[in-house]
Amino acid sequence: MSSFDPVTSRVPLLLSRLQRETSKGGRTSLGFATLCILLSIPADLRPRLLRRVVDEGYVTEEEDGKICLTTAGARLVSSARP
Repeated sequence: MSSFDPVTSRVPLLLSRLQRETSKGGRTSLGFATLCILLSIPADLRPRLLRRVVDEGYVTEEEDGKICLTTAGARLVSSARP
């Protein structure tokens, strides 16, 4: 039996794309649903993924459905790069 978790495997991808999208446009946040569509993340995984990145402190969630990368999230992205 495999220990693969589809949510865990998408965390670095989500954070990396969030950092790239917000840094190039001068924005500080991006819509979570929009980001998931860009990354082709299945709809059934999205609630668990959002809870994971918020609970782990990698992003903050805004009232309008947007997320913002935290310092912890940026550190994780930096440490994942070769």
